[in-house]
Amino acid sequence: MAETVSCDTSRGLVRFGVICSGATLHAWQARCLDNLLQVGEARLALIMIGDEICPARSFPRELRRGLKHICFRLLRWSVRPRALRRVGMTELFSQVPKLHCRVVEHGQFGADLTGDDLRKIRGHELSFILNLGPWDVDEKLPNAARMGVWAFRLGTSRIRNHVPCFWEIYNGELVTEAALQKIGRSPYDVVVLRKGALKTINGSYSRSIDAVFSEIADWPAQVCKSIRRGADPSHPVSGVENLEDRLPDNLRTLRFMLKLVRNALAKTYDDLFHRGEWNVGIVQRPIHAFLKPGMVSDVYWLPALGNSKFRSDPFGVAEKGNLRIVCEEFDYGPRKGVISAVELTTGASAVRKDVAIHLPFHMSYPYLLEHEGEIYCIPETFQAGEVGLYKAQEFPWRWVKVATLISGVACIDSTVFQYDGRWWLTCTDQDEDPHLKLFVWHAPDLFGPWEPHAANPVKVDIRSARPAGTPFVHDGVLYRPAQDCSGAYGGGIVINRVTRLTPTQFEEEPAAVVGPLAGSPYPDGTHTISAVGDITLIDAKRDVFIRRAFVSASMREMGKIGIRAGALLRRSRVSQVTERNR
Repeated sequence: MAETVSCDTSRGLVRFGVICSGATLHAWQARCLDNLLQVGEARLALIMIGDEICPARSFPRELRRGLKHICFRLLRWSVRPRALRRVGMTELFSQVPKLHCRVVEHGQFGADLTGDDLRKIRGHELSFILNLGPWDVDEKLPNAARMGVWAFRLGTSRIRNHVPCFWEIYNGELVTEAALQKIGRSPYDVVVLRKGALKTINGSYSRSIDAVFSEIADWPAQVCKSIRRGADPSHPVSGVENLEDRLPDNLRTLRFMLKLVRNALAKTYDDLFHRGEWNVGIVQRPIHAFLKPGMVSDVYWLPALGNSKFRSDPFGVAEKGNLRIVCEEFDYGPRKGVISAVELTTGASAVRKDVAIHLPFHMSYPYLLEHEGEIYCIPETFQAGEVGLYKAQEFPWRWVKVATLISGVACIDSTVFQYDGRWWLTCTDQDEDPHLKLFVWHAPDLFGPWEPHAANPVKVDIRSARPAGTPFVHDGVLYRPAQDCSGAYGGGIVINRVTRLTPTQFEEEPAAVVGPLAGSPYPDGTHTISAVGDITLIDAKRDVFIRRAFVSASMREMGKIGIRAGALLRRSRVSQVTERNR
């Protein structure tokens, strides 16, 4: 059973200390401290600077070791990620008590503190100690703070050795795993406070490092906020972690550089000359049948639209023997989606199709729900910065907007359901990362008021965060479909088993995998699955080779620039509203 972490708020300020090796930090570490200091009532109370005493090493041994890894050292010198730039902290550190600790090295990365230093640290009555230094701390140090020592772990390499993301790219791994841990009396006595699986950018060493460190720099502050809101951020640790510390030799470094070039060229080629063509399929099985492997069979596919258009994100309702589907209809020309509707007879032949909801901005993921005899739709409209609720006046052809559930947030794939006496909304955030972080909201009623979960973001995992369709209960257990975007957007679906869901706690685990649908006309990915009684709707894609696609690629890049500009504008507006409310 994992140890839990608690905060004694009756003792006033959250006083924390930092272990470092000097008055300069990496940029991501400086940002980490800035975020912590912005948490209400958080105070940096002690700087512990390690004055390392190293055992003598022979010059010939050090020379041989240096020559063996010279290619990697040159690579590390030439690749300058923004996250690893040095930042002077003299101004901040001058305002904080400092303790120069005598660090005696043992083993490769271990360090012992003297008894006198430990007594001085205890005297500052710290809430926790954040280890940003290059050592594993003394086993007695966790007892010097109420919530122990917090330290980062990244993938298979130790952050302090500056080999982050190398082995993930070298081994072709799709994700880089990271964790913020509370360290106990030994390196393996740990409680995970925050963990995540981030996409490995295998065509750029620098961008991969920046993406990972930009994310984990927020975690200590997020954990503090969650604790103060009454959430329990601790997660159990399964097994012993494999912390890889070896520096790559010259041969492996050269192979790594060749792999970077190959991966970058492959991605460029794919972006320029391929695009996804999606379609909607119907499976004559209930959604819980997909919990068993190999249940995707006998899919009836709607006719392809052609002319650079496709359908995806299907949701539906069965009425009077007919199946009525609402879905996204996307046009590659203007690169814009609308919500369209299709009605099929019992023989699964389309009898009517039309645009159901059309707004000036992109729309997708028209999530359906029934409540008190009415049918509602919650389409994705992240460009509007809100989650709108639409009621059917004539299902599925005519809709009217009746409420705004959440405003000021660019929610992606909002999914609303009832469970355990409350309403829940799960989504990701376009301004954060549309595939990586799962956010949960809850309310006593469909129309609100909606409140954010105490532990938001409740999950950081590119493999199973973004919603992918209808949550369902089977044999008393709640299941939540999610997208696996680790290899590519819409690469597959993971059905998660939700083991804990309360306003302060959230836990889930993978239960089944759906897709890609090998052997079908659309074998290259799937990202939505929804229940319609004993029928299941699903979408899937095939990658299509496009000649003369440079114009399309340019439009894609312009679209990305527009999305980033919109995100900055939304953040500016939220900041202005926050300032006015103060």
